[in-house]
Amino acid sequence: MRLRRGQVGTVVMTYDGTVVDVEFAGQDGRAYAVLPVPASKLMILRDTPDHAVA
Repeated sequence: MRLRRGQVGTVVMTYDGTVVDVEFAGQDGRAYAVLPVPASKLMILRDTPDHAVA
């Protein structure tokens, strides 16, 4: 399987704060790749909205 730019993964390990291991999994939950990624290349994705604090 080939990874493409923008593919969503899960950070599973952090090292010195500059590199993290990212796991990529299929819809069945099975991992098909775990790759080291520079932390500076990550984009945080949220599935729930931030609520404003009054």
